[in-house]
Amino acid sequence: MRRLAKWLGIVVGIVVLLVGGAALILPMVIPIDTVKGEIIAQVKSATGRDLTIDGPLSLSILPSPFISASKVSLANVPGAAARPLASLGKLELKVELLPLLSKTIVIDRFVLVDPIINLEVDKQGNGNWNFSPAGGAGAAPQQQPASSGASGGGSATGALGLLRLSDVRLENGTVNYSDQRSGVHKTVDKIDMTVSLPSLDAPLKADGSLRYNNAAVLLTLAADRSSGLLAAEGTPATATIKSDLVNFGFKGTASLVGTSNGSIDLKVPSLRKLAAWAGSPIPGQTQTFGTFEIVGKLALAASDIKFSDAQLTFDAIKGKGEIEVSTAGARPKIKGTLDLASLDLNPYFPPTGGGAAGSTGGGGGGSSGGSSGWSDAQFDVSGFKLADADFKLTASAVKFHKITVDRSAITARLDAGHLTVDLTDLAAYRGSGKATIVLDASAAVPAITLNANLSGVQMEPLLSDVISLDKLSGTGTISASLSSKGPSQRALITALNGKGSMNVANGQISGMDLLKLLNSATSAVGNALTGGGDTKFSHLTGTFTITNGIMHNNDLVLDSPGLKAEGAGTIDLPQRRVDYKVTPKVVAFGVPIIVQGPFDNLSYIPDVAGIVKGGATGAVDTLKSLVPGQGSSGGGSSGSGKSGGGGFPLPNPFK
Repeated sequence: MRRLAKWLGIVVGIVVLLVGGAALILPMVIPIDTVKGEIIAQVKSATGRDLTIDGPLSLSILPSPFISASKVSLANVPGAAARPLASLGKLELKVELLPLLSKTIVIDRFVLVDPIINLEVDKQGNGNWNFSPAGGAGAAPQQQPASSGASGGGSATGALGLLRLSDVRLENGTVNYSDQRSGVHKTVDKIDMTVSLPSLDAPLKADGSLRYNNAAVLLTLAADRSSGLLAAEGTPATATIKSDLVNFGFKGTASLVGTSNGSIDLKVPSLRKLAAWAGSPIPGQTQTFGTFEIVGKLALAASDIKFSDAQLTFDAIKGKGEIEVSTAGARPKIKGTLDLASLDLNPYFPPTGGGAAGSTGGGGGGSSGGSSGWSDAQFDVSGFKLADADFKLTASAVKFHKITVDRSAITARLDAGHLTVDLTDLAAYRGSGKATIVLDASAAVPAITLNANLSGVQMEPLLSDVISLDKLSGTGTISASLSSKGPSQRALITALNGKGSMNVANGQISGMDLLKLLNSATSAVGNALTGGGDTKFSHLTGTFTITNGIMHNNDLVLDSPGLKAEGAGTIDLPQRRVDYKVTPKVVAFGVPIIVQGPFDNLSYIPDVAGIVKGGATGAVDTLKSLVPGQGSSGGGSSGSGKSGGGGFPLPNPFK
């Protein structure tokens, strides 16, 4: 809206130039052709531009000075694309006669009909609204009106101190803006405005409307003292903007050259629609960037905006705090401190569920999932390059995919597409810890790193949410340092690298009862190997490395009363498969167990060949009794070639 105010200011400035030229010849009646020539000469002297009046021109002095002109235009700069800079269908100006004797201009009627202003920035960044007086070669051009008044509010009010406006109207105006550097073209049309300004020390009232991108916008402004708007201290004022896309209300102290402070109420039904209307579409999921509301205090100075004591609503996210926005750089910079009730990030990322195109079966065990749990949906990270940000957040709950954090203090820094998120005072899965996530979204393919340390966490819900593995429970301490790069969830998992460690206490492994296996009871062994029962433990420790999505471990140690076991093997995260060997240790022997298959359908097979090589005779005799045709089982005779009852149907490795 500041840009709109700037455009309107330029429009008023151009009109003042036209009116000023006419005012110079009002004291006496002069032939109309002479008046016309004098107006054209004065405008040329003041601006260096040619003024053309192609329509009727009329002038009278009594009973009140009145001038009317039609088809008026002001030339553009050489090389500009548009012709002319400004044009008017009709201009009417009526002033009071007696106040002119005291050098006071009281305008009874000032009407501009069908004004068209063509603003243009060339490839060198020069605006066509910068005027150079005629004959002043080498003189510096006058700059934008906003900067000319900023250094001295007194001079601005002094120049306009004797101006009074009664009936001032702009009808059906159009402003075109073009930037040759960026190729941006914008048009604001159907501009209608009425202004009441009895004096600069009296209240100012302005009401108007305009249309931009086929949307109507209503504007109002009321200020206690007009001169205060042009001074650094400002003046009490109210302003509103109303449309189907945005509703804005301000009440406080306003200044065009200083800082405006007051309370605001901003409501945007859809940020996505508003951004598209403004010419800056927001990429990403269409169900996001909807409702946006801020109620609080506003401080506005030049290109800096600050919201404090703010109640914020963004989509389903609600919070309170402070936000500062600076638009002075190449990208907007946003700083803030927010306390959020909850933060659900899932709507801002592609969905991960369902079978993904190109997925392959998990193989073995009749897996229903295979690798279909990972999504091939492409990440859209372009939104991370729209602005820079520095936020401190607290949230009672944070959710990303299935991962849920109960409470966290978050510091998020975004710089040119590089996002660093530090999670301190992290509470998750009944434990606590710290984590740092770095997302590099500056390139087409995003890269991510994670460093985390958690203690006291419940392993079963954590592993289930992170890698969809629900076979391990207990209270754990975990450290991990991971990195990956890829355009989708599946690609990130496939390219995952890193290392870590875990220490789990008082838990269990579901689906396998190692202790019953060691008791050598046939029925119990059968139950264990077919996935029945659980293995409880007091401690489970180990370290791991991950290379291209394959997790390797060779130092797993499991301790429990009456049982000790070691483990080594791999977990294929892209295919969601396990290939692992657990070797129970007792005084007499150890019975290795091969754990294989997809996460959701693991199988447990004794490593018979490994036992034979190890010479564990007792274990061999026990297992032979379970193999068809070997030994006795439940009273059967050895060599019968059949299981005697309750045996586990394994391939016969003893032949």
